[in-house]
Amino acid sequence: MDKWLKLNSKAGTSREESADVESIESNITSNSSYETNEKIISRERKIKRYYRFRQEWLELECFKNWLKKSDKPKDNNIEYAFCKLCNMDIFPNKNDIYRHSKREKHIWRSRQVSKCTDISDIAKMAQTPKFDAVKYAEIKLAGFVAYCNLPFTVMDTLTTVCSDIFKDSSVAKALTCKRTKATTIIRENLGKYFREELFAVLRKPGMFFSLIMDETTDIGTIKQCAFSVIFFSEIDDRVITKFFDMLEVESGKADDLYKVLKTSLYSKGIPFNTLVGFASDTTNVMIGNENSIFSHLKADLPQIACIKCSCHLMHLAASKACMELPERVEDVLRNIGAHFSRSSSRQLKFKEFQLFFGTELHKILLPSQTRWLHNTTKKYFLNVSYTKLVNFY
Repeated sequence: MDKWLKLNSKAGTSREESADVESIESNITSNSSYETNEKIISRERKIKRYYRFRQEWLELECFKNWLKKSDKPKDNNIEYAFCKLCNMDIFPNKNDIYRHSKREKHIWRSRQVSKCTDISDIAKMAQTPKFDAVKYAEIKLAGFVAYCNLPFTVMDTLTTVCSDIFKDSSVAKALTCKRTKATTIIRENLGKYFREELFAVLRKPGMFFSLIMDETTDIGTIKQCAFSVIFFSEIDDRVITKFFDMLEVESGKADDLYKVLKTSLYSKGIPFNTLVGFASDTTNVMIGNENSIFSHLKADLPQIACIKCSCHLMHLAASKACMELPERVEDVLRNIGAHFSRSSSRQLKFKEFQLFFGTELHKILLPSQTRWLHNTTKKYFLNVSYTKLVNFY
């Protein structure tokens, strides 16, 4: 009986303990759910916060020159700021805007803008004689680069050198023409001026001219058609040759090329009937008897003189003449050039040999890559140096 009472009392105690544990767990769960709800409410409150651009920031000395309100529509109730220098939106917080102003990119752009001249100042400068003198000097320098076929990067150093050499010249100190400005001057000013001057001369009544035409394909697989014009200049009192035009063509057929030729003349207001001569290479599309540039020109302009390229004709004649010579002659020319071109010590010995004989120094050349100069120059130097070569070997 006592044993049963003890067991029953233990069971009751365990039931009471389990009930207490369940009540504690339920309290913990309710408390945790309450805390979770509080966090969600606090987050919602944070999301609902408004970030607005303040107009008083535009009055601050460090912001007013480059900051403005962004045109971007509100995103989650945020009115963004905008940097006019970096062309980007900024979060509308004063600390974020200040940190942006200290970035390397922003500082670099600020320095570049500070060097720019204001439009009102440029208008004032344009009315002074010094501005005309500086403009004249920059155009002269750009023309010098184009005339001497120099790279545009020369201008990055040339203007600085002129300013350093001519320290007493206010014009030299005011030169600001670098590669970008020089490129624009040549393309948009000098190029257009001289082209229009040439076209104006060819538009004159009674100004007869001839064209040289060549069709080619560049490294970008784009077909191009280039024209050069030959005419008598009354100013220079002589016949001169100038570059006329270069156009891209879609087809290399005779009809399309002839249409390009006529379009190039008509678009510039130059009369087609003043064309009295035409020259090109010896391809069939140019000189063929049927459906060629020559045949189309003869049909429209019976008096025109169509001439084949003299360089191509000379090459064809020389090739035919060389076929009558034994092959070993050309082999000797090629082998002698290869013998000296592959060894600097052999070239030095040949130079010392010529100095010893007291003759004029000559260098043995390889055959030229240009077809009509393939062996001409080579044969000339071998003819001059033949006695030396015989004694050398």
